Amino acid sequence: MSEFDITITGGMAEERANELKKRDKKDAMIMIMKDPELRAETNTQWRLKQILTIAGWDEANMKMAMEKEKLVNLEILSEAEQVFQDIILGRKPRRNRGATLSFVKYLLDCAYEKIDFEKVEGDRKEKQKREWFDKLMGYIEEHMPIAAENLVREARITTLLKPKEKAQPPAELPISETIRMKEPLPGTPGEALGQSQRISRLVRGEPVSA
Repeated sequence: MSEFDITITGGMAEERANELKKRDKKDAMIMIMKDPELRAETNTQWRLKQILTIAGWDEANMKMAMEKEKLVNLEILSEAEQVFQDIILGRKPRRNRGATLSFVKYLLDCAYEKIDFEKVEGDRKEKQKREWFDKLMGYIEEHMPIAAENLVREARITTLLKPKEKAQPPAELPISETIRMKEPLPGTPGEALGQSQRISRLVRGEPVSA
């Protein structure tokens, strides 16, 4: 038997194994959905993601489907996926002036989760994945100021488009008996900056409060 025949056979075996694995996942999800107790013990978002994965949805479409508060821009997530693919393939990704928090969060997911599923041949497996991780985190850190700027701009536009109402004083959070701080109102530039700062701390490996 030639080497060419062996390669084809191996590929067919791998494809068959993937099909069996997909079928087993589907059967497991059916069992969970049919059993009220099992369904109650599992996370709703996890169940939805498993169902979409079995159906063959890609990451960008799954994120858009699972976003509850607002529609995620599918185009910006596709651009984030392209950045990930460029880094995996050894290409330099382009700078993105339209980067948003969704863009950054997608790349963070790639860095902390998706890299582990990439196949690497030979002894350089861990070193190669570390290089990809470092490049991704460097790209994310470079784009954090851009995402923060775009977020503040979006918050300002949203505020301007809202019907004018009587101004309400910012809510106060008691810090101690003598020190008090202002909590930014939802939908304001202050809240937007708070979100970007939390992600910046995550990128730098610093603790992030809830």
